[in-house]
Amino acid sequence: MKTLQRPGCYKLHQITELITGNIIGHPNRLNKPLKSTGIINHCLRTVSSASIHHRKYGTVFLPPKQGTTYSDGHRGWLFKQSVKLFSTGSLFENQSDVKELSKLWTKKFEEEDVSEPQTSAELIIAHALGKKMLHEVPPEHTVDLSTNLVIQELCQRRLQRVPVQYIIGEWDFHDLVLKMKEPVFIPRPETEELADFVCNYIRSNNLQNGKFLDIGCGSGAISLHILNSFKTITGVAIDKHNHACDLTKENARNLGLNERLNVHQIDIFHKDTVEKLQEYLPVDVVISNPPYIPTAHIDSLEPEVERYESRDALNGGKDGLDVVRQILYMAPQFLPVGGQIWLEVYLDEPEMIKELVKENKSIIYLTTLKDFTKRDRFCVLQVQ
Repeated sequence: MKTLQRPGCYKLHQITELITGNIIGHPNRLNKPLKSTGIINHCLRTVSSASIHHRKYGTVFLPPKQGTTYSDGHRGWLFKQSVKLFSTGSLFENQSDVKELSKLWTKKFEEEDVSEPQTSAELIIAHALGKKMLHEVPPEHTVDLSTNLVIQELCQRRLQRVPVQYIIGEWDFHDLVLKMKEPVFIPRPETEELADFVCNYIRSNNLQNGKFLDIGCGSGAISLHILNSFKTITGVAIDKHNHACDLTKENARNLGLNERLNVHQIDIFHKDTVEKLQEYLPVDVVISNPPYIPTAHIDSLEPEVERYESRDALNGGKDGLDVVRQILYMAPQFLPVGGQIWLEVYLDEPEMIKELVKENKSIIYLTTLKDFTKRDRFCVLQVQ
């Protein structure tokens, strides 16, 4: 058995000779050394391809009569996929143009009941080709082998119901491109609406020089949209999880908005919350897209949500309002009289929240706003 160690770079002929020696004699071997050498040359020629610059070298070997064993390291995955193709003789069947690949993966996603099959296929293929949308690439464009292998890997993750946002590692929020990382909650179109409503409120009340507090910041989407809309406003974003705070900070740096955003890991159920935020208080507006799914509903959510997104970002407790109650309890300590609270909530929760504040002498319920599907979604409250 011969192995290929990859702590650094090898010349192509060295790689070819080593792997060819192991393919010949394998139960599923390609019979002619010349043919196998040609295929290996064709594939390994892509090792330095920019399209797979993030792959890692590693150890790849094909033990005769024992199947294939791999040790992944820098670009080890490419070798793993390539050797699979060598042993089945299907290497060239995996080269297609963009149109064919899009049809192939859309059909596969449809067969496996993956949501938004065509959109998923197009976004993944475009991403592998270094583009944002597939219409940026001619349909007849031939996809080279290394990129095809990347597409296969990414599409296999989609078949496992990993959200597209995590697969491609980014997502648009209005005109911002935000980095996405599992398990940080993925912002939805409704949250774009919430951010717009808050911006309109800030504009109409001349709060462009004021401060806001974003509770449960996740990827930082709401905060960063507000900061991008007003060049003088400042914000504080908090989340109970380090991974969410780290992602918000990273997105803020990437967008050049970090100097006006203070990000802190804070659990608002802890007694020292106000103390930790004291230097920033009072703020002019509190915004939150809190966890609002009732616990009993979590397991019935789509696999993309239930399996991969943070449960803490979804689970609102028995009636979905655990975090909302805490926000309303603490809001008078965050806001001056007249300061407003803007919430995104579940479909039947605005009426429940109205009942919650009836006996609260510090907060009044102002109005409910509908989302783009004409359903009650956003609650506006005020400290009095």
